[in-house]
Amino acid sequence: MEDIEKRRHGGNQALLEQDFLTAVNKYTEALKLLSEYESSLTNEVPNQLSESLLKEKAKLYSNRSHAQYLQGKYKESVTDAGDCIDAQPKWDKGYVRKALALAELHKLSSADQQSVEKLEMIERIYMQGLKMCGQTDMLCDGLSKIQLLKSELLKSEGNDDLESPCAPRTTPQKRVAWDEATLKQHFLERGHLYGTMKIDHPDTPFLAGSDESLFNNILDVEKLRHELELLQTKQANGEELVQHGTIQDAHDSMKKRKDDFIQARNKLYSGEAKFL
Repeated sequence: MEDIEKRRHGGNQALLEQDFLTAVNKYTEALKLLSEYESSLTNEVPNQLSESLLKEKAKLYSNRSHAQYLQGKYKESVTDAGDCIDAQPKWDKGYVRKALALAELHKLSSADQQSVEKLEMIERIYMQGLKMCGQTDMLCDGLSKIQLLKSELLKSEGNDDLESPCAPRTTPQKRVAWDEATLKQHFLERGHLYGTMKIDHPDTPFLAGSDESLFNNILDVEKLRHELELLQTKQANGEELVQHGTIQDAHDSMKKRKDDFIQARNKLYSGEAKFL
């Protein structure tokens, strides 16, 4: 299992670097190893191990589906998303991947009967996901956008009254509670990419890069204490507290960190589907 996870993480890194072909190859290697591992097991596999293998398989198919999608290989993306659903029918990610790839595969734009039928096929995928997974944000958002497009295509026929099974959102979405335990958990999760949407990991904020110094240098308490003492001494002596250029340097540094973050995030999310 360690070799399988190693290849999956290698695929994730290649995906982040927009090397989609390498990502697909890494995920394919991992799936082959997983198949060999499953074949080597005895007939009676403990339920816990069996569920773990299915989760790993779902991750690999989902990630490979996304890599295929970003290459414009929508047919292959649909196939991998279907395999993801077979492995984990109660994980909404597989249904979303399949619906998005189908939407791109069929290039739905014209208001003809064929386009409406294809939209209804995509709509049924979201409906199936809602039935199996409940009203998740991804499924409800995707379904509402597909139904909006369908409504626009049907306006010429005077039949645009569509009902959604998703309940309207009348309350704000639940946010993460930033207590001490959650902060510790997020710290331990550092390095796992949010965009890969792991099954076993919580929804963590995106942290660009994996350099240990990047995290450690965010806040240096001892350095701050020392600088505060210097400022207090200067103030007591009537000296000028702000050096020329210090504020601008700090502003430039903060802007660079923000730009680096946006660039890393855009790499990860580039090509993400327009319906979600």
